[in-house]
Formats: sequence, C-alpha cells, structure tokens
Amino acid sequence: MRIFKSWFLSPDPLSAYPDCTCANLPPQAIACSRYLPQHEWHKAAYLPEMTYYTPYSSRFNQMLLLSFSGSLRTASSNTHTLIAAGLLAPPGVVIEHYDAIGELPHFTPDLDANLPQSIVDLRSRVGKADGLLIACPEYARGIPGSFKNMLDWLVGSPDFPGKPIALFNTSPRASAAQAALKLVLETMSATIIHDACATLHLLGKQTDPATIANDPVCGETLRHAIHALVEHLQVEAAPTYSPRGESPPAT
Repeated sequence: MRIFKSWFLSPDPLSAYPDCTCANLPPQAIACSRYLPQHEWHKAAYLPEMTYYTPYSSRFNQMLLLSFSGSLRTASSNTHTLIAAGLLAPPGVVIEHYDAIGELPHFTPDLDANLPQSIVDLRSRVGKADGLLIACPEYARGIPGSFKNMLDWLVGSPDFPGKPIALFNTSPRASAAQAALKLVLETMSATIIHDACATLHLLGKQTDPATIANDPVCGETLRHAIHALVEHLQVEAAPTYSPRGESPPAT
C-alpha cells in the first residue's frame, strides 16, 4: 500500500465501530476504499496530520512497474539498466521485465478481430502496470524495428493512453531515437514523466545489472528516476478534495 501523509485509515474501521456511519466515524476509523467507494470519499472526515492508504494495481499492497528494453541483445546495456532498476526498487514497488518483444508477430490490423495470445498477454500486462520503464537504443538514427512493432500493437490498447512512462537512455549520443520515441509515445497519448527520465553514460562499457546498481553515479541516477515516477503515481492516486472543499496538505 502507498502511504500519503495527511490522511488516516483503519484496516477494518466498520467492524471496529459497528454503530458508526461514514459521517460520524472517529478520527481513528476513516473508512477505506473497500467500504467506501472512491466517489463517496468526500463523506469521510478531513484529518490534517494523519495518513491515508490506497492500494495500487491488483496486488493490493504493491506498486507494479513494467519495464521494456528496445534491444534484443543478451548483454544489452539497456536491458541491464532496467534489471538494475529492479534491484533498486524501493519497498512496496515491484519492477517486472517484459522479455517477449522478439516473439511478437508483425503488426497488422487484420488481426485486430482475433488477436494472437501473445498480444493479449502484452496488453494485459501493460494494463495491470501502474507505470512503465523504457530503455531503448538507437539504430540507424531511429527506434529498433522490433520495439516499434511492439508499440504498434499497443496503439489499439484501451489501457495505454495516459500510462505514466519513464525513459532511460544509456548513451548520450542516442538523441535521435529518444526524440523519435517521445514523439511516438506522445502520439499514443502516453504520459511521459520528464523528472523520471534519465541518461546514463554506459556507451562502450561492459556492465552487468549489479555493477550499474552499485555504481555511485548510475545507481543514484536510477534511484532518483524511480523515485520521481513513484512520486508521480502517489500524487495521481491521492484524493484531491475534502468535504469542506479543502485540498489535503502538501506532503
């Protein structure tokens, strides 16, 4: 569960206070989302200095991020960077890596009526993720074909628009692909979290995920990017109103 300073939540308020209603619950027993639907949150009392909890994705107490590498190379620095990000994930955050890009069929709208199972699985995993991490190399000043093929399959996904995304670039020289990738993602209505985008200087280096994670510069860069994405998701999930029309205090 993600924790927001300003609100409080009892794990089982209504059983602890069976005679209370949403309007008169005491401070230690504000109803949680399983007892009080989101559109009725305004009925709960506004509590400065307290804490509010809300679940993420289908895991109830975890934030789920899904990572994609634009390279199919086994020893790709992009893939290693994403795995390193998984090693640096803070408590309550899980980063899963999608590794089936090379197995996806070539995109064609002719299959929209009967999608291959691999595409159904891809869209399902993207839909369940709270945010995405992408590390993509540059080939011939553009996005690698296999990665663009995957993006084409996601154009028709109803869960993709608005999806928060962090972009990692492992080579400062790969500016053309990054610009092209941002254009494609913006066209697909993704939400690029610029504070969560990062460039690592790994060009020409033989690095494994553990080395990247433990590097004082690269590791800190990834931690900062992950923190920025997590912070964005926390803000997006927090209630934005109270019964008196007040906003929750800043965290």
